[in-house]
Amino acid sequence: MRIHNKPFLVQNYLHSDYGPLWLILSGTALIYTVIITTIIYTSLDFLLVSDLDISVITKDKTPLITLAEKIHFPVVFVYTGAVIAVATTLVATILVALRKMFALFQEINVAPTLLKINKQGVPIRLVLILSLISIFLIISGSVTYIAYISNGVYLIGLIANTIGVIIFELGKKHLAVTYKIPGHPYTPYLLILCASTLIFFADKKSLVSILVWLIVGLIIFSVTKRMKKS
Repeated sequence: MRIHNKPFLVQNYLHSDYGPLWLILSGTALIYTVIITTIIYTSLDFLLVSDLDISVITKDKTPLITLAEKIHFPVVFVYTGAVIAVATTLVATILVALRKMFALFQEINVAPTLLKINKQGVPIRLVLILSLISIFLIISGSVTYIAYISNGVYLIGLIANTIGVIIFELGKKHLAVTYKIPGHPYTPYLLILCASTLIFFADKKSLVSILVWLIVGLIIFSVTKRMKKS
């Protein structure tokens, strides 16, 4: 899909038809980050299940360290891997938030100074703000709670986007570029089913928080939309 150019964006493009350089690179970095973290987490999960009892995994606060001690694996590598996993997850979260916040501010035309892009084609002010917010959440010990909210938002967003794809396809609308999806046309319905199932295992408090923020977001969006029309 093509990203339309905006007047205030710096003309720093790999290809003018595809959008600003920072947007392309952030998307590429996000994809690689998700792939790497998925491989790491999946490998560790299989290793945990194969060498530790389920009761130990669910009750132990540091199952990876317990596993390392059991198989006589250097614990320092576990700490190093944990730091890398947290760092890559943090990078992925900042990239996702950056793209969404940039699009939101661009849509509602709020705080244009935050949308200013430097010579490298990066909205550095947004990056700094999101990085500071992330550091504050880590220091305040809210990482687990935010992770639950993020997972819930991701699943709900996945369902909403997939429904949009189905509606788009049923409307017989076609893009300039086509994409081959394995298992088409059943893949979108399978995604909705899996995401809907996983939501039931999400933390109940996080779901309530998501609902509250959704209502607040809808109110803000409606107010700003009316302000733009007036």
